[in-house]
Amino acid sequence: MSGFMDIKTGNWTVIAMLVSLVAALVGGAFTLYHTMSGPEYGLENQEKILKCVGPEGCGYTESVSIEKFNEMKDKANQALLADLASTDPQKEAILRKLMEDPFADSVGGLTLPNWGSAQFPLTCPKCGKATLRSAMKCQKCGEVFVPFDERGMFDDKCPKCGFSAAEELRKKEAEERRANR
Repeated sequence: MSGFMDIKTGNWTVIAMLVSLVAALVGGAFTLYHTMSGPEYGLENQEKILKCVGPEGCGYTESVSIEKFNEMKDKANQALLADLASTDPQKEAILRKLMEDPFADSVGGLTLPNWGSAQFPLTCPKCGKATLRSAMKCQKCGEVFVPFDERGMFDDKCPKCGFSAAEELRKKEAEERRANR
């Protein structure tokens, strides 16, 4: 018996491969769409929120475009290079090489600072102190806060209402898995 799903001749293998390829393409497109849209995935408006924090921070909050944020980082990198030129010329040359090569992650064991993070804050335009850090806005209450704990680890739990988008997503996924059993 030969036909559409004949195991002996192997015709079913080609059909199965085509069906798998179509399923993978549809799944990939679906995943890409959901990764690039919606507030729960973070790229809905292409903006970065910054907040002045710390003991001497003034509490200033600003929402900037990604382009402006990159300009702020470049300005901070230039200031770092100018400072290093007098104190450590070898390190300055390595960091300058990193800035010129957009595909280099590190050179000589050095990486560029992650400006706006908990470790390397930007200078606040209001108070002039280096206390401006990357922040996020709580999806539940609207509080703007720095999503890092005291050790510099990422933590998206709102200090005002206790909401965490990551925890909610984990709970939702766990409920879906239980419902599908």
